[in-house]
Amino acid sequence: MAERRVELGGREPGAGAILAEREDALHRALAVRPLANDLAAAALTLPVGQICLDEARFLAERVRALLDGGAHRAGEIVVLLRATGDLHTFERALLDADVPTYVVGGRGYWAQREVRDLLAYLAVIANPRDEPALYEVLASPLVGASSDALTLLAAAGRARGDGPWPALLASVAPEAGEPSELARALPEVDRGALAAFARLLLEERAGAPRRPLEALLGRALAATDYDLTLLGRPHGARRLANVRKLLRLAREYEAGEGRELRGFLEHVERLGGDLVEQDRESEAPVSADGLDAVRLMTIHRAKGLEFPVVCVADLGRGARGGPDALVRLEDDGRVGLQLLTLDEAARRPAFAYAALGDEQRAREAEEERRLFYVAMTRAEGRLILSGAIRFDPWPAPRPGEPPIAWIAPALVPEIGAALAAGERFEGARTYEGRRVRVSVARNRSADEAARGVPARQPSGADAPRERAGAPAGPAPDARPPAPTLDLPPPPARASRLSYSALQSHARCGYRFYVERELGLPATPSREPRAPAGAQLPAALRGTLVHALLERLDFGRPAALEAHAVRELAAAHGARATDADVADLSELVARFAASPLCARLAAAAGVRREAGFLFALGAGGTGTLLSGVVDVLAREPGGTLIVDYKSDRVGTQPLGELVERSYGIQQRVYALAALRAGAATVEIAHCFLERPAEPVLARFDPSDVAALEGALAPLAERVALRDFPVSRAPGPWVCDGCPARGSLCSWPLAATIGEPA
Repeated sequence: MAERRVELGGREPGAGAILAEREDALHRALAVRPLANDLAAAALTLPVGQICLDEARFLAERVRALLDGGAHRAGEIVVLLRATGDLHTFERALLDADVPTYVVGGRGYWAQREVRDLLAYLAVIANPRDEPALYEVLASPLVGASSDALTLLAAAGRARGDGPWPALLASVAPEAGEPSELARALPEVDRGALAAFARLLLEERAGAPRRPLEALLGRALAATDYDLTLLGRPHGARRLANVRKLLRLAREYEAGEGRELRGFLEHVERLGGDLVEQDRESEAPVSADGLDAVRLMTIHRAKGLEFPVVCVADLGRGARGGPDALVRLEDDGRVGLQLLTLDEAARRPAFAYAALGDEQRAREAEEERRLFYVAMTRAEGRLILSGAIRFDPWPAPRPGEPPIAWIAPALVPEIGAALAAGERFEGARTYEGRRVRVSVARNRSADEAARGVPARQPSGADAPRERAGAPAGPAPDARPPAPTLDLPPPPARASRLSYSALQSHARCGYRFYVERELGLPATPSREPRAPAGAQLPAALRGTLVHALLERLDFGRPAALEAHAVRELAAAHGARATDADVADLSELVARFAASPLCARLAAAAGVRREAGFLFALGAGGTGTLLSGVVDVLAREPGGTLIVDYKSDRVGTQPLGELVERSYGIQQRVYALAALRAGAATVEIAHCFLERPAEPVLARFDPSDVAALEGALAPLAERVALRDFPVSRAPGPWVCDGCPARGSLCSWPLAATIGEPA
């Protein structure tokens, strides 16, 4: 008989979940037909408070291992759940483990954020007084208005008595010629974004009757760069596939029903409304050529289908029983009642109420066994069963208990007693002549989690430790302790990083953690003194000057026109003052007159905004590094990479500034070019305030090993979630950090100074 393998995983006695199977045991307990080929199963134990999330992560690790081992492709695997409520949780866990997914039904296509954004946009074109749709569009990346702006707009609409859309129009084109109260109250960035959207909507409403539905959506994408925004977000390719599907659905509707916007919106409302689960629209696959992704669906959807690998998850959830009925009737004439007496708050059963209840629960238990029979028999070769459960003691297999309570003993009879006795289930063993591979992974017990006992901290010099009190000032070469935090479990793997993430982590790992992991917003930072009258923030100033240089003809540079600079700023939701226009124009003019611009004009081939992606390590199996270079030029002697810097540098030494702030970027760029086959590469950091003094660094293939050796440890620390506090605090590191003076273990005095 073919060998049957079982993999049991757990995390500590006290609470747990199981994935396990033996052919003969299942046949006796469930009347399941024998499964073909190989059969795998697993078990895990989880803290009660995070059962679904931890189980999903555990299962995702198992699926990731199957893919990494080459045993199966993603398209051969399906995850089945009893209900749709937790599909999203398991989907996110798989995506975090770099496993491609495809949700069949469940939350459905119409619930995807990008689809809702674009449908709300169409609804506002049809009727801008549709307030829910208008606010949804304004808050979406199509406009990007802040919460403060939406609050002010709502207040203005109530004050006028005619709603937010007329209030918005009045702020853009005031009737009396004076800025409205709303326009004066709005932040500068929001004012520009709302004005640009109002002008766009007026134009689109005027042309909507003449334009195809697909064109209305396409014009919105082009005008707002919404598609680029999606691509820049996690899982952007799948988000964009959903957008393309909406374009196709609009085109198909128009071909069959005509060009009628309101009709399409009503059609969509019917499709995405309160439909039964099997009729819900699925998400769009990323590739039309074939779907190589793990499918997630309900057990009901899987009827009649078979897959090489089936994961039946969430088996630790008990039956969802509602409140007992007051009256129970049976076809044979029996009746049962619940009576509430005057002297008792609890109801008392009468007649055959208890017997009828027992029979009803038995029928429900039988139906549940039939349901999981359907689920488990979808597997052609490998079956993985997953569920979280308490097992101290192991629950009795009675109606209402989680399915794993009776499935696990059917597969491994001694599982309950072994786990209660602290059995670790390591290695291989034999059950009734069949070899079973069993493994257990452990974490904190449910009791510890419930009491709030902090997770065990890593040992070693870099381990976070409790801070006894703020020191008067840390020693110059001593590293302060990091705050004690119960960090979330590490992801399965960190596969892709940008050079900016490496640079940020190297500058201060703890700031990297609070900003990029916890998502805390940066605090307002002090910026070097700007010219009198200039008001553009430094980040926006850099964005605008980069955009202006993208348009520059290196061979025949022309002077900028003031209105072009103002229009570009307005497109980014800002107003450029005369001082801002002069500042930006001078930066571009200085570069146009520089020797570096002349070199680019003479180069044989020039590419702007050239992207790259490569893997660290000689075998190309390490962390992926990605980024974009401002200008890539081919010269007779090799490759030239130019990186524009809009920093206000004053008279400081530029070489020191590059090594301190952009050294990692320089090494990443060099390695990317050499990996692409460049004979030599020269990296030029051009500070636009002093473009005649570019900081140059040349590399050739003999430098590859040193570049790898410098970058690989940095990427490894990010992948291992090592977040050390900077050893050299100061304005360059700490200005704008959300942890400054609060969460950070450095005293505030050590982080303050004059910005460079």
